[in-house]
Amino acid sequence: MGDWRITVERIREAPYIRSDSSYYSAKNNSKVVVVTIKIENAGKEASKPTDIWDFALITNANKSYERAYTSQLEWLISPSEEVVSKAIIVNELETSTTLASGTYTEGDIIFVIPHYEAPEKLYFKVGIIGAYEVEIKLR
Repeated sequence: MGDWRITVERIREAPYIRSDSSYYSAKNNSKVVVVTIKIENAGKEASKPTDIWDFALITNANKSYERAYTSQLEWLISPSEEVVSKAIIVNELETSTTLASGTYTEGDIIFVIPHYEAPEKLYFKVGIIGAYEVEIKLR
């Protein structure tokens, strides 16, 4: 994708996540889907991957969900032992850091979907002017 190589490293699903020392839960009978991606600068010059944006997850029900952030989840002030044991650690994707040629950044993108749906495809845009859409099949 131009000067960028983008790889989906893994997909995880859980009712709870942990970001830093805080725990969060999906609301209303939903689950959190965590997609870990790696963005590598395959160009010849240092650059920021800020032109990779507008992430959307398509499920097996053919529904689309936008990227979610921890601020949209329910913050669990005093998580139970069950929450602590079932939570998956999330390190949100950072796209504002400059990447030298041949280096990469890796991080998580979170989505909230109904518990009975499954992730099928990831869509995102590359570029600002003349942006194009990329589709990655997840299963």
